Amino acid sequence: LQLEPLPQRRNVPLLENRNKVAVTFFSQGNQKAPLVFVIAGVGGSGLSGSSLLVAGDLKKQGYNVVTLPNSMSWQYALGVSRSGVPGYLPQDVSEYYDFMKFVVKNLESSQGIRPKHFSVIGYSYGALLTGFLVKEDNDRRFFNFEKAVLINPAVDLKHGVSTLDKFYSAGTKLSQQQKNYIRSEEHTSELQSH
Repeated sequence: LQLEPLPQRRNVPLLENRNKVAVTFFSQGNQKAPLVFVIAGVGGSGLSGSSLLVAGDLKKQGYNVVTLPNSMSWQYALGVSRSGVPGYLPQDVSEYYDFMKFVVKNLESSQGIRPKHFSVIGYSYGALLTGFLVKEDNDRRFFNFEKAVLINPAVDLKHGVSTLDKFYSAGTKLSQQQKNYIRSEEHTSELQSH
């Protein structure tokens, strides 16, 4: 599904019409089945492989599942974040909670779901966000989460950001041939020549 929480962001220079947020909905075909939110890790989207893997397993267990982007992804920053600069959890959690409500209301109208209860799973930075979302829900009581699962929560953000910076630095040290190999450009040209 492509959702548009902030239609006014359609005309952001250089990012025109890229403000829609991708989420994936795994339906049981049962309107009353419980709904589980799966929140991606840092920078991840609703189409991230890890999220889709977790969602597929949950669907087999009888849940409706929706995969959501991480609050630290470009897609979320452009399409959901009112400030446009997520990263401060006390502000992010309130925005994210409102985004989850928006997703549910969209699923109710487009898919006809009426979940009997809600749960949430997050991994990595998504798990850290999940912990804050549970507290937000204890205060606001919209979802009344039945279960919350935090998979490998990012407890040391400084270390996590430092690790991401090292990945970027490692990429600057690769030769052009190595970069082409990673992008599969060499494999593509080899296949085309055969």
